[in-house]
Amino acid sequence: LSWQQAIQTRRAEIPLDGATRARVHVRHGGGQLHVRGEKFEGALVSGVCGGGLLSRITRSGDLIDARLSVPGRQGFMSLRFPWAWGPSNSLDWTLGVTDRVPVALTIETAGGTSTLDLTSLLLTELDLKTSASTMAITFPAQAGLTIARIEASAASLVIRVPLGVAARIRAVKAIGSADIDSGRFLEIDSGREYRSADYESSEYRVDLSIDVSLGSVEILWCRQAPD
Repeated sequence: LSWQQAIQTRRAEIPLDGATRARVHVRHGGGQLHVRGEKFEGALVSGVCGGGLLSRITRSGDLIDARLSVPGRQGFMSLRFPWAWGPSNSLDWTLGVTDRVPVALTIETAGGTSTLDLTSLLLTELDLKTSASTMAITFPAQAGLTIARIEASAASLVIRVPLGVAARIRAVKAIGSADIDSGRFLEIDSGREYRSADYESSEYRVDLSIDVSLGSVEILWCRQAPD
């Protein structure tokens, strides 16, 4: 039974049910996480979740709130018995999120590798907490204002801001290693703030606060989302 519990794969299918706003909270760790915007007509989230899925869905007026997490491992497949792990016990998740309604996204990860391609999302907020991980993030191309807060420890981050999107980048604490595209993001306050020259007048903007310790961050622009 422990073996079957560990290797189960669940299909995530969460309908919008007429909601016009959404919150999505993902808690994941130990495998690969891929999140991207999709042109879903009636779904909020759809994807495949290795290792199973715990979900809690609530509604309040026109707002739908979805919380997704990996179930705890039990028995001989728990972290106390590492020799039992193998490729068949993957915790890899691939999730599509609708780009039809405004979405506030919260991601919590520990370990593993994550790719967040948010290019097409109508993303209003991003709250990200990660540790001991590698992560690539591409911000939305046409979402209006996106407010983003990133907290990372012992992590390696690559952050891409699409061409045509202005950004303000504020460092809450000293960053272990930072590489910020100074040709596009002007230094305002001795390494604590960087800003696009057209930030105040741009229709599409990212307001980013970052707190990265014992890790590295690279912030650059891209013409389109990477493959």
